[in-house]
Amino acid sequence: MENMIKNFIFDFGNVLYRIAPERTFERFAVLTNKPLELVFDFPAAAAELIEHYEAGLITSIEFRQGMKVEYGLSISDKDFDAAWNLTLVGLYDDSIAILEKFESIGRIFLLSNTSEIHYDYFEQECREMFALFEQHYFSYRLGMVKPDPHIFELVIKERQLNPAETLFIDDSIINIKSAEQCNLKVHHLENHDSLKAVFLSYFAKYSKQI
Repeated sequence: MENMIKNFIFDFGNVLYRIAPERTFERFAVLTNKPLELVFDFPAAAAELIEHYEAGLITSIEFRQGMKVEYGLSISDKDFDAAWNLTLVGLYDDSIAILEKFESIGRIFLLSNTSEIHYDYFEQECREMFALFEQHYFSYRLGMVKPDPHIFELVIKERQLNPAETLFIDDSIINIKSAEQCNLKVHHLENHDSLKAVFLSYFAKYSKQI
């Protein structure tokens, strides 16, 4: 008999909160007066800066300085943060209601790759939602980012979860494959609108087993 799902681990961006990273790079193009295609084809050094920053391996000061150099940005820290936070569109209107439904059938957790600048921006907006989670995990506090399997192992061990009874929901197929390697059940969410259907599917299974 298949294990009943008792735990749900949610990604954040484009699962519970709408993001649009292209908006940040469109702003960089305006600020530097460069063609948009050149800005989107960002250098490997910038990609490394972003990954290291989301893993908490460099400070916000180091990140800002590094990104300004890579993109040739002659702007204040305040203006840089404003551009960086354009990625953050807002909480989906029904995210809290859907999470409350998941909470009615199991334990819920949040596992997100994010940076300190982003967290400081969305924390107040999402405070009510964050209170629903038994625990929330943000990469910049953990020293690692998805898809590193160690990040999943940390959550499993710390919360004493049975992977066979735990569903990980993410919009990134790379993260999904890594979670599978840690024996978690997974659901690749193609868009937020399908999240309610995921709940209904597991609610139906849950109802038959109680």
